[in-house]
Amino acid sequence: MAEITGMIMLGDLDANNLGDTLIPYNSSGNIINGGDYLPLLIPPNHPSVVTITSPVNGSIVSGIITIYGKASDEDGDESITKVEVKIDDGEWIIANGTTSWSYSWDTTSVANGDYTIQVRAYDGHEYSSIASITVTVKNERKEKDNIWIYIIVVIILIILIVIIAYLILSRRK
Repeated sequence: MAEITGMIMLGDLDANNLGDTLIPYNSSGNIINGGDYLPLLIPPNHPSVVTITSPVNGSIVSGIITIYGKASDEDGDESITKVEVKIDDGEWIIANGTTSWSYSWDTTSVANGDYTIQVRAYDGHEYSSIASITVTVKNERKEKDNIWIYIIVVIILIILIVIIAYLILSRRK
């Protein structure tokens, strides 16, 4: 009679892609009483793929913009756990959504110029390759609006000085 040393798990009883059926084996590693088995292989992870759909590379942007994109994974799109966005050398920030994602960026908080938008997806195992575009921020300068306020204030001050000078000079006569 063969001595039972341990049990091998085969089959998938709880839908976790791992074998769950017990098969007895001996100290030599042989299955006792015959039986068929399939070696447990963990399939390799396929990295996610991420794209930026809007704005397009080379766009001129201003104000608050929304960056849109898509992410997919050969292992199943439900495996994408997050998409992250990075502007130039800033921090990675989690976008809204996974397979269809978006990120709002207030370009008025940065100086006019060129900026690189980078995006990556994470599938719980590894990050995707980084997708990137360059956009040009071109916001109107607020100083142009404020210059009229200064001009009006200066004109009012000049008028007040002239009135005060007139009143002082007219009292002396």
